[in-house]
Amino acid sequence: MFVRPLHLILRAQLTLCSIALLTQSVLAADLSSKAMGYFKNAKYTEAATTFAQSYASTHSAIDCYYTALSYHYSNKSELARKFYQETVQRFPNSREAALAQQALAAPITPITTARVNTQAKSSNSPSSQSALPTTSAGDPVDDLLAKAEAADMANQLSTADGYYADAIRNAEKLGQTSPRLVQALEQAANYYAKHQRTDKALAAYDRERNLLKIRYGEDSVQCGNNLLAIARMYKSVDYIDDAKTHYYDAINTYTNALQDAESKSSSNAAQPRALLASTLDELASYIYNLTYSAKGYGNVDTKSSYSTDMEVSRLRTRAENVRAGN
Repeated sequence: MFVRPLHLILRAQLTLCSIALLTQSVLAADLSSKAMGYFKNAKYTEAATTFAQSYASTHSAIDCYYTALSYHYSNKSELARKFYQETVQRFPNSREAALAQQALAAPITPITTARVNTQAKSSNSPSSQSALPTTSAGDPVDDLLAKAEAADMANQLSTADGYYADAIRNAEKLGQTSPRLVQALEQAANYYAKHQRTDKALAAYDRERNLLKIRYGEDSVQCGNNLLAIARMYKSVDYIDDAKTHYYDAINTYTNALQDAESKSSSNAAQPRALLASTLDELASYIYNLTYSAKGYGNVDTKSSYSTDMEVSRLRTRAENVRAGN
């Protein structure tokens, strides 16, 4: 009786596993692409179901966030909240988590998706232009931001630019202190930062922070999140001094927010405490990698090494103390 060698059996099993994993990956990519197609065509119920199926396979921040957004747009508020919260909890440092936090900061209200498309008759008068689809008060901003994100995902950047600009203009009509304007500016700033368009991102971030100061106060978690986003943007383009400055500005803002929360109620302190600790750790890792990762231990002079070690140790120790409530 012929017995196949064990190493050949194991190799065959590994090959079958690899094929299965590859097949699963391809199927997940197809689901995500199909879901985005539904989303772009405003078929939000189908998009939500398909993004949820894709997320079950990929466990990715993008699929999780778009599952929430699709449920939001199909007026299933509880499911939207569930997936927004999961995005924040499972992918805390992602762009999608920042967007989900923004969505959770306001009531998740039903969205009117009906659009009345009107086309004026051809003439030389101003009314000959295509009319803006009629919607309820806040819907144009949500609709434009969703289209901007979809265009970005499809790498149609000039289209995304136009949608973000239109979203900001529509939000301005709701008033300079409107939460929709803050949302539009933040999402536009994140988009510009993602594509390393630093000047445009910074202008949007700065304008957003001015509105956040009015709405929440200068030493609020919201302003801290804004400064952290700017720090990460500068980090992505290797503006080291600017990145470190904004990291420390974010840390100071979170510190003040934590102190303010603790003076009112310990139950309010969880969010600023967690953000402060994670930002301290993030800055420590950034500083450490600046000195060691690029150059290697053999090329770092003693003075630089000592300075880095002291700063990193100070930041990490403080992070531990913050988590411990000290």
